[in-house]
Amino acid sequence: MIINGLGKDNNEKGKNGKGKRGKGINEVITRWCPNLETVCFLALLNYYSIIKKKLGFTSEEIDIKFVDVFDAYKKHQKLQDSPTIPKTYTTAFFNIAHFKKGGKRWDQHGRAENQGKRGCTISSLCVVLEEYNFLKDLPYLENLIMAVAENDINGRGISFSTTNNLRELLNGLNALYPDDPSKVASWGLLAFCGIFELLKSKPENSLILPYDESTSRKVNKILSETPKDIFSPDVFTKGVELYLKNNIKNETDRQQELKIFSMLTSQAGDKLKTEWEKAVQAVKKAEEEGYTKKMTVEGVELKIISVKSDSIKTSAAGRAKGYRVVIQVPEDKSGRYQIFTSKVKNGGQTYQIDLGNLSARLRYYETVYARKKIRSGQNWSQTGYILFDDGTFVPGYLPEFRTTILYTSLSSKNAPKSKIGLNVLMQVISTELSNCLLIEDNRINQPVNKLVA
Repeated sequence: MIINGLGKDNNEKGKNGKGKRGKGINEVITRWCPNLETVCFLALLNYYSIIKKKLGFTSEEIDIKFVDVFDAYKKHQKLQDSPTIPKTYTTAFFNIAHFKKGGKRWDQHGRAENQGKRGCTISSLCVVLEEYNFLKDLPYLENLIMAVAENDINGRGISFSTTNNLRELLNGLNALYPDDPSKVASWGLLAFCGIFELLKSKPENSLILPYDESTSRKVNKILSETPKDIFSPDVFTKGVELYLKNNIKNETDRQQELKIFSMLTSQAGDKLKTEWEKAVQAVKKAEEEGYTKKMTVEGVELKIISVKSDSIKTSAAGRAKGYRVVIQVPEDKSGRYQIFTSKVKNGGQTYQIDLGNLSARLRYYETVYARKKIRSGQNWSQTGYILFDDGTFVPGYLPEFRTTILYTSLSSKNAPKSKIGLNVLMQVISTELSNCLLIEDNRINQPVNKLVA
């Protein structure tokens, strides 16, 4: 592999790599607990030398650093006053706020396209495509990249299966190994290399993807056989076997790599099963204790539930029971809340719930309990974080897609805790949720399709 250090302790606490260094980019900084889009990008660099070259990587090896998302956000804020653009980039930031002067920025956070009323319309992979549209040289990747980008932008499903697909297995590994992002990234990178191998060896496989027929995208089917799910472990593991066969000559080494990959796949599946069972029990207990209610948003009735749980599957378990708003409360009641919403139907149209107004109200209560004021000139319902007047961050992160409010996440453990008590939190949500807006669920079609046209 050309990417150095993956599978080892190669995060911000310890740097690996003493390979040949060119004058171009030789380091990628990305998010802790890498997600689907992140490992896809790393795999593209690993597998396709043309992408690596066109994006400005001249080193034989690339160092990867994984950084807590909130820590990156803090460092980025300090950089705002004096941005400097160098003649040559040596560091690239992918899917995380940049915090080095002149670092290459392949990150959708803060982009103008994601600040409008429609919410998030562009992903970090789309930013890469703006610089080099590798799909023109590698057209068989189009459906795959579209699926990954749209999942990041709008939560569009990537798989026929809602369990144990590549995205879910990554989540399972991140939960299992929260302090070892290199291990998770190594597994995900190898899975994507297996997918690339399958697509390259048989380009018609690029047509066999689980696209939703209700979307405006072209739906691809192979009529002569049942469509395969390229994001399922049964399929991409075959690709991994092929990739290893073509890249590792020693049979013993090849089998050892496959054994480790298969072991991690199995561990991730087991973790997901355990997390699901915990979440289902937590939702059941919340229902029995009466932590549910109904509310109306723009004429649409929503079921709401507050669940005390640390499971990564809590929102999914609540959604499975018909709850469109799930408030996840940590078991230690530490103020690291997570507020999730899911899509709703109204008059034949699909909508998502814009939590901007709720976020603004919660930020106001944070000022009350912190006895601070919010810095003037800020939009209280804007995405990302906003600042107190002393320059510290107001708790509560509103992602670009605007449908979730996070006081913590696997990739942002260092985020500030809420000072709002649970009773007040529930009261604010009960009062303010009815003032939130619905976003039409069609906001991804034009921006992404334009980039791959």
